[in-house]
Amino acid sequence: MLLALLMNCETVQRAEEVKRPTRANIGTDYSEVPSMLRGTIKQHVALMGYSSTYKDSYEPVIASGYGLVVGLKGTGSSDIPPQVRAHMIADLARRGIGESTRGWGDVTPEQLINSEDTAVVIIEAVIPQAATGRKPSRGNLRPDHPSLRGTLFDARVRAEPSSATTSLEGGYLLPSLLRTGQLTTGRSQTREIAFVSGDVFLNPFANPGSVGSDAVHRTSGRILKGGEVLHNLPMRLVLLEPSHTRSSLIQNAINRVFPEEFG
Repeated sequence: MLLALLMNCETVQRAEEVKRPTRANIGTDYSEVPSMLRGTIKQHVALMGYSSTYKDSYEPVIASGYGLVVGLKGTGSSDIPPQVRAHMIADLARRGIGESTRGWGDVTPEQLINSEDTAVVIIEAVIPQAATGRKPSRGNLRPDHPSLRGTLFDARVRAEPSSATTSLEGGYLLPSLLRTGQLTTGRSQTREIAFVSGDVFLNPFANPGSVGSDAVHRTSGRILKGGEVLHNLPMRLVLLEPSHTRSSLIQNAINRVFPEEFG
């Protein structure tokens, strides 16, 4: 009988070990926090912003894109790389340029780009983490009502480097989309997160050390509060030590201070 019991024991399989929660692998020991932050949420979490990597410091989102400045007085240029030209023609066509039913039938995208009164520009902007996107229209509010706007920001524009544009003074940037990541054209582009449009303002002050010449940098300028975020850029928190109870407490504390808004 003893021999039979021993043989049966050999056929019994051991249960797999249950994996225990482990500390979040964030690459840096964030448990050491300043004394002023001890006892706050920051003592127990690390920040993860719009990107998929852990960050424990402020890191803005850089967005960029191509756009077209119109209203120049013969200071623009059509000299741009072929891939940029193809990108701009396709983008302008999607916006209705060349279609009489949308109010732009008197000019084609090619004619608009070839005009010396326009210039293709590179747009760059810094968008803060946790920016809010445009809200959907509700009730009797107009789609452009201020309460529905996303986070507004300034943008910088500069003439495409290979063009012969001499000045952006007096120009107006047509609505243009901005994306994160490297500035590219074609299908490799990332999702758009904001758009920019508005009057181009040039810095009226001359560069230091310039004497006897027009030292104002006329091929770059800024669009003040002309950018608007389209989609929310969430600021996520990651617990340093897994805990359902602590996670629930932190969630409730944040929701009490920052209640969810409509949209």
